[in-house]
Amino acid sequence: MRTCLLTLTPLLPPTCNDSSCVAQSASVPHSETRAAWDEAATKVNEAVAEKLAQWQAELDLFLFVAALLAAVAAAVVAVTYPALQPSHPDAQLLLLAQISAQLGSFSMNPAFANSTQPPLTASQAIDSSTEGTSVATILINLLLFISLVISLGVVVICIQCKQWVRYQTEGLHGDTWETQLARQYRWLGITEWNFDRIMVNIAPLTVLGVMTFLVGLVVLLWTLHAAVAAIPTLLVGVIIATQLITIVLPVFYPECPFVSPQSK
Repeated sequence: MRTCLLTLTPLLPPTCNDSSCVAQSASVPHSETRAAWDEAATKVNEAVAEKLAQWQAELDLFLFVAALLAAVAAAVVAVTYPALQPSHPDAQLLLLAQISAQLGSFSMNPAFANSTQPPLTASQAIDSSTEGTSVATILINLLLFISLVISLGVVVICIQCKQWVRYQTEGLHGDTWETQLARQYRWLGITEWNFDRIMVNIAPLTVLGVMTFLVGLVVLLWTLHAAVAAIPTLLVGVIIATQLITIVLPVFYPECPFVSPQSK
């Protein structure tokens, strides 16, 4: 594919766009070179079409995973985020507790009955009805919100990338000289603007969103029941350890097949 691109690149004017590249081109190749040019153009078109189809398939997968993760994270966040707000017990329960405390502190004398429990003031009622948010609750919601934001960000990036990939073939039909030049011009834009780097970074972002959600889920389970949280914690630990090992191994062992964008 690289050889074919280098073969066709000199035929393309240094600066042009889809509408002007044809006008700026020198002339149609001579008849004796037409067959060679058509063969090279066909190979380039097949390689480009294969690469675009691969990108579209990857984007569909990442879009599905990110959308599913966003839906699950949003459902869990809807349950956990109210715990970030201060809790306010029922005012009637506070009054009944105060009455019970005053009745329990009565001292009976022949002349009078006295209570050593002072009445409940407004400020004391507010202070007693407001409980601080625990560190575990803050950590759970932080991890879940990070996972939700990352997953939604991946969804937006995938939608944009699908539009950019679709543009590569939009309005280009047939194998005429003009169509080949326009197709080559668009592909050079893809390579010069490093579109492949964007595609490479989508996978690590998706993995990071999933891992963040799993860690937040484990912390949530530990606040509910230790026995229930033990097995999921072990499974999540195995998943994270596997990810880290497969990322590090290719760095020290070049022949290792577990090569991913994270390990490069």
